[in-house]
Amino acid sequence: MRRPLAARRQPDPTVTSTVPPLIAPPPAPPDQPAVEVRLLSVAAARARADHIGRVATAAFAGRPWCEPPAVSQQVVDRLLLDSDSRGFRCVTAEVDGVLVGFAWRRSGWSLATLAGAPVRGLTPVEVCELAVDPRWRGRRIGAALHDTLLAGTSTSAWLATHPAAQPALALYRSRGWQAVRLLTRPWVTMTRLVMQRRP
Repeated sequence: MRRPLAARRQPDPTVTSTVPPLIAPPPAPPDQPAVEVRLLSVAAARARADHIGRVATAAFAGRPWCEPPAVSQQVVDRLLLDSDSRGFRCVTAEVDGVLVGFAWRRSGWSLATLAGAPVRGLTPVEVCELAVDPRWRGRRIGAALHDTLLAGTSTSAWLATHPAAQPALALYRSRGWQAVRLLTRPWVTMTRLVMQRRP
């Protein structure tokens, strides 16, 4: 269940979004660079794929992920593949033109099927990746990416994350996501928690 609006944290004034209907907050204080969240076209997402891969390497190197540097190419490959999918949307967070976070989604049934949910109704949204460079965490960039990525979504949404990724879990739960199933081998190479957000 979502918390009442009054109980939610206020958005970081240094994070702006170019996607309506989200309202851009006031400019960042002079001593803090502004973070701009952008919705990319398919072509722009593909053009930024290498930058996205570099952020993924930094974001997933530490605990609980402990991914090797090769994760960069894996993320790039998945992005390029997913960019041809129905419902693809990619958002990035940038500071002075430098990419510090990203997220993308597509439409599909794969996570719902893994979670054992019935395949019926409208095709849900799957959040494929959401990551922020560790040097830029703690500024609500992940929340801005999440909200921009899912703005206007009228179907259920699914994602999979690490069950020990506490900051990510706190963000998702604050946005109405609920844990559905813990996946282990042989379904996945690393334990993942599948979560759902209903419309």
